Amino acid sequence: MHTEIDDLDHVLTEIVTVEGAEQGVDLFGWSFGGLVALETAARHTGTVRSRVVTMPGQVHLAHAQDPRALAHHIGQTLRRADCSPRQ
Repeated sequence: MHTEIDDLDHVLTEIVTVEGAEQGVDLFGWSFGGLVALETAARHTGTVRSRVVTMPGQVHLAHAQDPRALAHHIGQTLRRADCSPRQ
């Protein structure tokens, strides 16, 4: 997964270099790409304007047997990516 995150990180850096970061970048990720989008958004909190994540893929299978650990991990990832629920 780190290779995919590094690749998207490079793409975002190029976009910002060429077009600027004034408007921000919107990320969309589906399945495994949803996890990549969230992790990348956590690295680019000042650049990523919005994130749409649909059916994020399996996160760390080690958490699969412990629903509380899985929920905690997902919550941490969402907070790092600034995906806190809006009211």
